[in-house]
Amino acid sequence: MTLTRARRAALLAAAALTLTAGAAQALPSDALPGDPALSSYKAPVSDSAVTVTPIDFTISNQLEPGSRYVLRGFLYEPKGHEGCRTSILQSNHALTTGAWYWDIPYEQQKYSIARKVAASGIPFLALNKLGYGQPGHPYRASDRPPGATVTIEALADASNQVTQQLRAKGYKHVGLIGHSAGSEESELAAGLYGGIDALVLSGFTHLATTRFTKELLVDDAVAKTGQDDYPFFFGTQKNRDSFLFTKNIDPKLVQALHPLVNETPIGEIDSIGPQPSRLVAGRITAPVLTLVAQDDEIFDARGAAVDKAMFTSSRDVSFYSYEGIGHGVEFHTTGPQVTKDMVAWLKARPQAMPACS
Repeated sequence: MTLTRARRAALLAAAALTLTAGAAQALPSDALPGDPALSSYKAPVSDSAVTVTPIDFTISNQLEPGSRYVLRGFLYEPKGHEGCRTSILQSNHALTTGAWYWDIPYEQQKYSIARKVAASGIPFLALNKLGYGQPGHPYRASDRPPGATVTIEALADASNQVTQQLRAKGYKHVGLIGHSAGSEESELAAGLYGGIDALVLSGFTHLATTRFTKELLVDDAVAKTGQDDYPFFFGTQKNRDSFLFTKNIDPKLVQALHPLVNETPIGEIDSIGPQPSRLVAGRITAPVLTLVAQDDEIFDARGAAVDKAMFTSSRDVSFYSYEGIGHGVEFHTTGPQVTKDMVAWLKARPQAMPACS
């Protein structure tokens, strides 16, 4: 199912040559990660409501003692409140995605999560996780360690290191938001290390679907046993899209995302199955919101019923469920409403995540 390295390189070279020659300017349907020439997108810029600034954090990889790596991304701040340190919502994206997930370069005023959170008065931090990002791409790749060392646990630890640095910078309230595997890592970080004022989980339960389990253990075995530390998980864009989206999606949005898809650290793929955050969810005391897609093909919506009982230490646990949408929760036609609901949930908890004023 997975393209060989030679085949992948041939496709990228051919696509880049076509674009350079000035032939068809449309994005190729089989666009794959790794070549910035496939994308005409620019780095995110400020608008009338939000100021966007590149930002870096230096962290160590838990499985490489003494290592130093740089995480790169963008800080979104409410216009007129630049430098506000009241609260910040720190993000962790999913497998195959990146910092762009929170501010996709397609109809941003409609679909951007980061901009809507920042416009509400709460700064938003969108980073490429350790090992993520296309080198040279305007969305600013983070450093890439050996893929086997980038595990769920290592990524949760890296997230906590960023949280501690945000506290050192003077942010009084730090919340975490994750999508899919990023939700697992956010929950694990909150449960293991604490220091989190709010937790938002998207496209995630502790029950994997039968289809995804088969994909993880059988269908994508070629990618996992190959020589590449960073395989293209799901093998093809068509297969990936079938897991992420239902028919309630703008096809142009899906096509716009293809050149931004990133290769995935093999360690993250291999360590996601046990979902270790289930062991520490009961230690989380912060308010928790889970956004559940009823037609999720990766994490079964039926798992939410069990998850509700896991947060035994939090007095504020909410589950919002949405019909007709899949794993890419915020990217469906009802995505803007999902994000609006999430922002309203944050705003309704000023003691946990007070806005800049």
